[in-house]
Amino acid sequence: MDTYNFVEKMENILGLLLKMVSLKKKFRLYCLHVVYV
Repeated sequence: MDTYNFVEKMENILGLLLKMVSLKKKFRLYCLHVVYV
C-alpha cells in the first residue's frame, strides 16, 4: 500500500468531514434563526 495515496485519502476524508461539520453548524444556525424570527 502506498503511504502517499493513503495520506491523500485521509486528507480527503478529513476535508469532507470538516465540510459536513461546518454545514451542520450553518444548518443549525439557520434553523434557530427560522425558529426565533
